[in-house]
Amino acid sequence: MFERKHLNKAGELINQQVYVQESNFEKSLYFRMQTNAYGQLMVDAQRMSQDITRLSYPFQNDQQFEKWIEYFAELMETKGFDVLQKISEPTVVERPTKEQHEYLFRNTRILAKKFMEDNHIVLECDENQLMSVVFETIKPLKNEKYQKIFSVLLELAAFYGEWLIKEKTGKWYYEVDLGARVEFLDMGGFPTDTAPLSRVFLCWERFKEIDENQYIKLQHNILL
Repeated sequence: MFERKHLNKAGELINQQVYVQESNFEKSLYFRMQTNAYGQLMVDAQRMSQDITRLSYPFQNDQQFEKWIEYFAELMETKGFDVLQKISEPTVVERPTKEQHEYLFRNTRILAKKFMEDNHIVLECDENQLMSVVFETIKPLKNEKYQKIFSVLLELAAFYGEWLIKEKTGKWYYEVDLGARVEFLDMGGFPTDTAPLSRVFLCWERFKEIDENQYIKLQHNILL
């Protein structure tokens, strides 16, 4: 991983990271360019820049793997520095803040309990029930502003995180640049992690962009 820290025009310390990540679940690579200029937490350039839009790069053998590595190097050389400069300046975007991640981390059980009581669901639910309650929670919120409904997403994120912990032998932890996260064991028994609030937010965000049939499949991929 390559990392750079510098002051932006507002005098804020910005942390920028560039790295290649291999998927734990399939033969696929991710080219990550991240900065904490947005919402006080790290965010992928893929979500903020039209210059880098592809989410993953599948490969089947060593030759294809090397091809993508060479492509990433070319992408970084031709567009990367301009993208890093673009995303290093503050802007107003709808996304969970550092304070909301901290609140979630400190109040997971209280928030999860409220969500379960309001939605008549228990942690012992299966994946299909989880998908259903997420869908039914997010659907009526798709046209609302984030600031109006973030408390509901916080409760949903707490429930989702507690469900992951119960189902996949996990635990909560907090990371300064990444927020409240859950570490758990993947299908192969290897440790991995996710940010429940960021995942739930992404479900809500994408629901606004695509139709319901597309969303249902996407929701499953985002959460599981």
